[in-house]
Amino acid sequence: MDVFEVIRARRSVRAYLDAPVEADKLERILQAVNQAPACTYAVLAAAGLGLSTVWVGAFDEAGVSRVLDLPAAHRPVVMLPLGYAAEQPLPRDRRNLNELVHHT
Repeated sequence: MDVFEVIRARRSVRAYLDAPVEADKLERILQAVNQAPACTYAVLAAAGLGLSTVWVGAFDEAGVSRVLDLPAAHRPVVMLPLGYAAEQPLPRDRRNLNELVHHT
């Protein structure tokens, strides 16, 4: 699957199967992030491997830091649940590009 197909097919999934993600797939996702640190790379790498994700940016930072036992110098800024989809969300309507982009 090429990157444009992955982008077009990817959906935000909020329900996952109770199935572990294989270590080699997780390693490939982390390697993709290491190439250019951005959660977008993790999302696209996961989708390309048949896994699902959803970007979570609103959460209790202190609670997450406590549960994950993060060092004081580390601050969670985003969570990215990862797994096999237990749902298949339908594509959402998107705005026309003319509404998003202006060029001359």
